[in-house]
Amino acid sequence: MKKIQIALPLALLTFLFAAKSTQAKLLEEDTLYPANSIMCSEFDLQYQSSQTSTDLNLPVGEARNLKEVAGEILIEQMDFPNFAGITANLQQALPKLLSQEENEQLNLEAPSLSNKLTNYVSGTDDSGSVTQATVNPETTADQPGWFTKILSQSWIACGLTGGCAGPKSLNIKVAKPAVYSPPPSVCAFGLNTTGEAVGNLVNDPTQFTIISWLKRTIQDIIDDISGIISGKKITDLATIKNQGSGMLAGGGSFNAQIADSYGAVWAEAKDLEGNGPVKNSSTYHVSDQFAIQGDDDLNWALSKGQKAFCLQQCALHDYGYDVSAEFDFCLSCNPDDYPLDPNFGSGVDDVPLDMSLCQWDPDIQGCHYYDPGGTQGCGPNQDAFCESGRCNPFEYGQAEDFLSNGCSLPYSDRGTNCNVASICQWAHFQKNPAGGFGACQYRNPDVCVRTDRIATGSCAAVCNNACCAWQ
Repeated sequence: MKKIQIALPLALLTFLFAAKSTQAKLLEEDTLYPANSIMCSEFDLQYQSSQTSTDLNLPVGEARNLKEVAGEILIEQMDFPNFAGITANLQQALPKLLSQEENEQLNLEAPSLSNKLTNYVSGTDDSGSVTQATVNPETTADQPGWFTKILSQSWIACGLTGGCAGPKSLNIKVAKPAVYSPPPSVCAFGLNTTGEAVGNLVNDPTQFTIISWLKRTIQDIIDDISGIISGKKITDLATIKNQGSGMLAGGGSFNAQIADSYGAVWAEAKDLEGNGPVKNSSTYHVSDQFAIQGDDDLNWALSKGQKAFCLQQCALHDYGYDVSAEFDFCLSCNPDDYPLDPNFGSGVDDVPLDMSLCQWDPDIQGCHYYDPGGTQGCGPNQDAFCESGRCNPFEYGQAEDFLSNGCSLPYSDRGTNCNVASICQWAHFQKNPAGGFGACQYRNPDVCVRTDRIATGSCAAVCNNACCAWQ
């Protein structure tokens, strides 16, 4: 069946949204603090090495051998998702949605933001436990500037449609967010789409060393003429796992602003292809003793927009419409068919993190995050300021909470207080059918979180609400 996207005509969009035009307090400038999202890659490395020995007493056959293995992983090319439809629609629509005065004030900074991917290499020891590389290869890259511009444009559009507060000025600067490498457990995987190459790829470090069990095969080397055994051939084989995880700068903002109930009008089907998180090709280089087994593409986890797009299409048709027949990345017109479980592939709202400090509240059906056995103090796994006797060693508070108790600031490398976007910011989560909001099942949909929450791997990495009061 020919796929035809039904979108609201631009003239109708203009009529509906122009009335909500900010008539902005045209302040000197406003700053966009991009929220990050995850990016992932996963594949196996088939290791093989051969050597010969003159020791004729080596027994022929197969055995297991524990060995230190060294290698190299680097990315030679990383392709970025193609959002040509969204880019064109926003570029065409915004001038019509803003007044002449607002268009004259429109000034959108579009710096290239940097992302980072860490390759976590693992093997298996003699007990079957996972072994980790001593050093993890890392890659940083500059994303295209047009993606940064989409973040500012969609922020304005989101404000016009009522999906968010929107900027206070149309002169928008962009703060470059810090990017971290989260644990690989946050990742999920989907199918492919096309895109362009990112710039300034820097691979450092590239080398890794790991101790792992290998299958060792010993064979006789027999002289073709004399038929005499002249030595032994030793072949080592092993499968080493590589899980790459990193942060896409601005991906969280893209998900929030493009995937709200109105934001999906800017998307086109070609921007969201793939039955799962948006994924793109990459070119890895590995050292000669290794061969890549499986899919080495990068998953950008931007599929929240797929849900919004699919449900919007459903709203534009009569009851009984089969959206999956029209768009193969749509599941159905039932919102419950797009769950939070990232293993399903939707990853529509949040990523799975450690919930071990969740204290379930049956009355509000959500989690308080604290350690019932925790103590107040400045040491490891202690809370500098336990509110109402509840200690959360992952929580950031105001500087005075730490300093008045004789503790140093855990975020001193980024600021003198928690009220900056590089340390804490608001995050909005969807309702979780299992209770609470987001994969962490927070008590509220809006939570003041640490900007490195995903990197910590813990749902408890939140901030005191006072840290976000400035936003």
